[in-house]
Amino acid sequence: MKLIIPDANDEVLWTAIKNGSELAFKEVFDRYLPILLATARRYFKDEATCENLVQDIFLNIWLRRAHLDIRDFKSYFTASMRYQVYKELQGKNAKNQIFYTDESLENNIAHQSNEGEENFNVSDLKKQIDIYVYALPKRCREIFLLSRHEHLSNSEIASKLSISKRSVENQITSALKYLRSNIGNYVPANATIIISIILHLSKD
Repeated sequence: MKLIIPDANDEVLWTAIKNGSELAFKEVFDRYLPILLATARRYFKDEATCENLVQDIFLNIWLRRAHLDIRDFKSYFTASMRYQVYKELQGKNAKNQIFYTDESLENNIAHQSNEGEENFNVSDLKKQIDIYVYALPKRCREIFLLSRHEHLSNSEIASKLSISKRSVENQITSALKYLRSNIGNYVPANATIIISIILHLSKD
């Protein structure tokens, strides 16, 4: 497999992604994740909401890559984030979370609607993952939720539960292995890359 160089341009990366390259997708993910999270935080104070919006954008790109035509990632991500924010504002009462608004959101919705979840329901996938998470053994589930939902580091979890850091690492590894295996039954192709996006935060 041809390696993706770190400074590859958008055209090279997109061609590789359309051909199923996880390396190219990871390069785009690593390159734009901080920017997208920073953008989401302009609209919402809640970190979980920001992460969900960004995850949905990346998931849609990977799962719909055969049907998309992305020439400029920066422009695509800008439009996609506006669309995701618009949906979030329309879908719930977020007046206590929002501290920045963009008057152009509604004006752009006609163009951005083509970049939604037409062929894949990300929300359903996340619900399915939650089902699998709660099927984990009690201790494993507790550690996994402390890591991914409460965003504690492995060291913090070890201290909180009075166990070794290695035990925490082993439990999280087991949880991820279980999730990847079962998500493969729900989304047969590319389960590893999907679960990696949804659970992208690594803990030390």
